[in-house]
Amino acid sequence: MTDARAQDTETTTPWSTPGWSELLRTRSVLAVLVGELAVALLVAAGLWALRAQTLEAEQRTLAALADAVAAQADSTLGTADAVLRATRAELGDGLVLPGRADLHELLRARVAALPRVRALTVLDDQGHVLATSRTQTPAAPVSLATRDFYVGARQLGPAALYIGQPFRSRQDDGERSIGLAMDWRDRDGGTFRGVVVLVTQPDFIDGGYAAVMPSPDIAVALYRRDGLRVSQPSEGGAAPGRDAPMPPEVLSALWDDPDASQGLRYTTRDGQQRLVAVQPLAHHPVLVVLGRDLDAALADWTALASVIAAFAASALLVTTLLTVRHAREAALRRASQAAWAADQDRALRARKLEALGTLAGGVAHDFNNVLAAVIGWGELARTQAADGSSQARQLDQVLQAGQRGKALVERILSFGRGTPRRHDTLWLQPVVDEALRMLEGSLPPGIRLVRALQAPQAAIDGDATLIHEAAMNLCTNAVQAMPEGGTLRVSLGVVTLTRPRPLHASTLAPGRHACLSVADGGPGIAPDVMARLFEPFFTTRSALRGTGLGLAVVHSVMADLGGAIDVQSRPGEGATFSLYFPCVDAVPAAETPTDDEHDIPRGHGEVVLVVDDEPALVELAEEMLAELGYEPAGLSDSALALARFDADPGRFDLVLTDELMPGLCGTALACVLRERRPDLPIVLASGYGGPQLDERAAAAGITVRVAKPLTRAELARAVAQALSQSGPPKQTRLDTPLNTPHPAARKTHPPG
Repeated sequence: MTDARAQDTETTTPWSTPGWSELLRTRSVLAVLVGELAVALLVAAGLWALRAQTLEAEQRTLAALADAVAAQADSTLGTADAVLRATRAELGDGLVLPGRADLHELLRARVAALPRVRALTVLDDQGHVLATSRTQTPAAPVSLATRDFYVGARQLGPAALYIGQPFRSRQDDGERSIGLAMDWRDRDGGTFRGVVVLVTQPDFIDGGYAAVMPSPDIAVALYRRDGLRVSQPSEGGAAPGRDAPMPPEVLSALWDDPDASQGLRYTTRDGQQRLVAVQPLAHHPVLVVLGRDLDAALADWTALASVIAAFAASALLVTTLLTVRHAREAALRRASQAAWAADQDRALRARKLEALGTLAGGVAHDFNNVLAAVIGWGELARTQAADGSSQARQLDQVLQAGQRGKALVERILSFGRGTPRRHDTLWLQPVVDEALRMLEGSLPPGIRLVRALQAPQAAIDGDATLIHEAAMNLCTNAVQAMPEGGTLRVSLGVVTLTRPRPLHASTLAPGRHACLSVADGGPGIAPDVMARLFEPFFTTRSALRGTGLGLAVVHSVMADLGGAIDVQSRPGEGATFSLYFPCVDAVPAAETPTDDEHDIPRGHGEVVLVVDDEPALVELAEEMLAELGYEPAGLSDSALALARFDADPGRFDLVLTDELMPGLCGTALACVLRERRPDLPIVLASGYGGPQLDERAAAAGITVRVAKPLTRAELARAVAQALSQSGPPKQTRLDTPLNTPHPAARKTHPPG
């Protein structure tokens, strides 16, 4: 069992294809990204400078328009002031008298000369109409003394123009009007006699400029000193009066410092930003305010910037994609080369394992013959010894030593695939659970076992005994990695993969797998040892503590099951071995009871031809078969055995043959015998037959195969089973013990 640990980096798969995040961190891609970022910043800076220029030009345009509107408003108000002064002077000097027709005609003539003026009206000191341009005869006396223009003109003082707030009049069908008013007095100027008011349309003051702005989104507003709006509101805009679109404090500041409006912006109630330009009138207390939505002012720039940004983004994206594609292709080439190198390394390792397996198999075959004699003759001698006697105890020790030797040979042969293996459908969790229960009884002080078995429904095809041994090997390896104590963590779960997953030295195929993980808290595995973990006979322990076969057996078992092994190691955090078993949908068969000594099947005089190149094993088999009630006929030469059979083919009821023999091997002998007599049952007993033994045995029509060395009970069951089979030859594979699954795997339903 390998147990070399060292401080090293985490084991990774060098041939895994890098992901997008890794590709973006490559030097070539980073260089392109930095260049693209610089280009993007330059484009953004250029667009921002163009935006500032656009706003500056728009501000200049608004300022020029504000100057034009202010000049027009000054001129219009100057005209209104002149008309009101002339009318006031004529009334004060008595040149025109209220009630006379010439006053009505005078008022009509003056209104006709002024555009956007609805009426010129003379009011007395009580606010009643004395004369108006609308009709020759004034209407019923209604006092207008409470109107804003009347009160303002009276309070403002002699000969001062008062700009009233907009109002609605029934005479104008409810439309808005503005009253421009001035008081009139006696000739001496002392006594207040009334007010002369010029009733105009709301756009009278600005001369209709608001309707002819170069852009319909430019709003024009005129404000009095007190913040009252005295111009026609734009369509959908703010209502006249104090519902101003600008805060009063802003208007007050602009009255005090009109130059502060340069570059001024404010936010409306609906969240829109507006550009503002203001201009006070030169001769009247009116402030002209022009505003435009920022979005509208930047509409042309936004369209241009969108086109430039889209083009730049497309160019940068294409460049990035081409660069990443080039980097990915380079990474794929490197990954392909790494995968090819890994495949070559795996192939070399496989050839080395095969060569070692062949060598070990040849040695184990001869050793099996020795063990077969020791175990067989020992069992026969044990049956003759009285229970409890000194001879019985000594024979039991001999048999135990023989079984230990048999287990060692099986471990040697397992990685070379030279022993027959039975694949039964079994529940995996009970096998692992039993291995952990056995392990708990032998854990050294300071080792704590933490288990997390969560795969009660995981069924696999395999050999419960070998799976049990693989689990024990991994756990023992982990325990020995923590001589100072620590935590041994064993987990079992089910994972489902939709794509291949790279592992330590292989790739796990997609599908449903049961994953058995064994983690220790040791120092980790050195990288030079990591590459040789699964080589047979390789170990870093002393000869007294390990054989170097544990992980080799695990590797062979997992390869035989079509599974995979993963190894992860972090510096100072130990190592984790993960075994992936392919899951199956079949349900394990029900438990079959194990035969005891009294249930061993016996013969009834059937003649068994025994063929083995070891005379001692022939004699042993004859003794066992005779004791079981059969009539054995043993030969140590396959050619002589064939001749004996040809002399009397009908005499023999069964043939028990070894595989590796001089001349005709066991499977070749079986082929010849089956040609002579197709219904002849044949049992193949082999300690090692090479990696193609399964195929050769199936082609020879062998019905039962068993692994040497055999016990008396195993031999009895194998012969009885072969004799009981009927119909077409059906190959059955028997391991030790024959036809008896591992106790933890013999259940019909999953645990829990």
